[in-house]
Amino acid sequence: MKETTYIIWLFVNNEGIYYYDNQKKKQLRAGDNIFVGNVEEISPNIFLLMMRIFTIFMLMKYGKDLNIVVETFLASRNTVIYSLGKKRCLGKKVNDIESGTVGSIWKKRK
Repeated sequence: MKETTYIIWLFVNNEGIYYYDNQKKKQLRAGDNIFVGNVEEISPNIFLLMMRIFTIFMLMKYGKDLNIVVETFLASRNTVIYSLGKKRCLGKKVNDIESGTVGSIWKKRK
């Protein structure tokens, strides 16, 4: 099985998000930087920016080498950003679940 290695370097500034493509040997623009401005962390991996709520998490996928039954390898590592919409009423944070690594409990404001 031939192994392919991709190295991705991300560069972020107010103009956008850029990455270096090691196969094309040049820097490319990935898109706009949506996190320009005052970013407030309201809970681990939950952010408030310009009255919009975002959540960020990392996903790792593993594969198995078909020639070696036992060995697994990291196939991909992805960072995912979801927009949860406009801030309405966050309420009051009551507690974290598993120190905030799993989630958190919020009480709705009256």
